[in-house]
Amino acid sequence: MIAFLCLFYYGYKQYLKEDNSKNVLLIAVSIAGVMMSKYHGFLMVLFTVLSNLSLLKKKSFWAIVVITTLLMIPHLLWQIDNYFATFKFHLYNRIDMDFSWDDIAYYIFVQPIVFGPLIGVILLYALVKSKPTDLFKKALIFSVWGIFLFFLYTTFKVEFHKHWTSVVAIPLILLGFEFINDRPKLAKTTIRLSQVTLVLLVLAKAYLMYDYLPKSLTKDWDVLHGWDVWKDEVKELSGGLPVVFNNHYERASRHQYLSKDQTHCYNTFDYRETQHDMLPFEEELQGKTVFMINRRRDTLHFETFRTSVRKDLHHMVVENFRSYRNVWIETVDEIEAEDGGIETNITLENRYSRSVNFDNAGRRDVWLNAHVLKGLKEVKRIRIRKMEGGMTEG
Repeated sequence: MIAFLCLFYYGYKQYLKEDNSKNVLLIAVSIAGVMMSKYHGFLMVLFTVLSNLSLLKKKSFWAIVVITTLLMIPHLLWQIDNYFATFKFHLYNRIDMDFSWDDIAYYIFVQPIVFGPLIGVILLYALVKSKPTDLFKKALIFSVWGIFLFFLYTTFKVEFHKHWTSVVAIPLILLGFEFINDRPKLAKTTIRLSQVTLVLLVLAKAYLMYDYLPKSLTKDWDVLHGWDVWKDEVKELSGGLPVVFNNHYERASRHQYLSKDQTHCYNTFDYRETQHDMLPFEEELQGKTVFMINRRRDTLHFETFRTSVRKDLHHMVVENFRSYRNVWIETVDEIEAEDGGIETNITLENRYSRSVNFDNAGRRDVWLNAHVLKGLKEVKRIRIRKMEGGMTEG
């Protein structure tokens, strides 16, 4: 994404100098690349347009829109074929989180660290002091402030990830360079701090490869090393059975990468879809015995094993694994009841390329439930009906 953003700002600067087909194509390609790299990168394009609304009057601007749209058609068709899976990944379960002033404070004070542990403050100071002396510089300023304010707003409702605002690294560096370059003393200080930062980054990268720091210093850090041993512990506990993680796509992906064994992430009602849902492995597991690892402690159903990386494994063996994730449920004709509740009709659609038999789960019953959530926490579960018989394909 950073590479395409560099290309976008270069193209936009050239476009402001000369409105020709070459620069139009360059901008369109870079915008398509940005959007297919990270969706929120499109915000940079949006804020650039907002900084120069006269673009809307240009035919070449709409040519950029058309070309970008054409370049995005294959991706859009893929989204349609997969029920907009990646959109749902970013939107579902990222809303209605509890508000916290700690999250807001964290968002604000972590920004200097995101853009350099030593020079981040200088870059942000340069941003505050920068003036929109031309359209290109105005676009840079709009983009940075727009991103900062947008993600500050989202932090009121969702968990913030530090890398989100790294999208403004390029305009922030461009603004910072111009500001710092005109001040020799500040430039000298920035160079020295950058040299120290480079050394720290090399040491940090080396630590990612080799665990050379004393355990007394890193004991409270999130685990970075020892996952190969964790992988072996999972294999020993599973006895070679296929491994399924409940609601933990990161841990499932880590296990598959380390073990080279196919690993699945099974998602329950309160977890968003992931890349694992787009792979055929869950279908291949139907009827098999699997080793299931739960994300949370559940002493009623799962045993707990403390691993060498201080990560608990809540595990159990499930015989005759069955899942019905491609039986889609839709509510229709919702009306408000007299008691303040909601009355609705429910339709079920079998989107498997096969029939579904709810009676083949062995001694386990299959239930259609309704879950009432507050944020991501279940506050009420309603059993609607026991599923019996089957559904034909389609």
